[in-house]
Amino acid sequence: MPRAGMLRDRIAFERPVKTTSSSGEVQTEWEQVGDTLPANVQQARGSNYFSAAQVSGRSLVTVTIRYRSGVRSDWRIKWMREDNDYQYLDIAAPPADPNGRRTDLEILTWAREVGSKYNEKAS
Repeated sequence: MPRAGMLRDRIAFERPVKTTSSSGEVQTEWEQVGDTLPANVQQARGSNYFSAAQVSGRSLVTVTIRYRSGVRSDWRIKWMREDNDYQYLDIAAPPADPNGRRTDLEILTWAREVGSKYNEKAS
């Protein structure tokens, strides 16, 4: 089980919700699931990939929280960072119970854009 002092970051889970615009277009919006949680967020390594003829970088990030059931791999994580910034983390694999005792949960994610708390345009 992670010690309380190890959980210095704050995260929130968000799930996709399909909505239909007034023009009939189906859109995906994100809604927060539950309250914010203490977590340990560790950036592991970076990688480069090609997207639309541009080189983009992204980081592999491991998020550890106290065990909770129901976390889904189609959700994302909103990592509350310092200075009122946040960063979206796309869940890359089903969450794992590393010791099998339901004390903590490890979630492997890919980091996306950094945003501002005051500019809440979610993608």
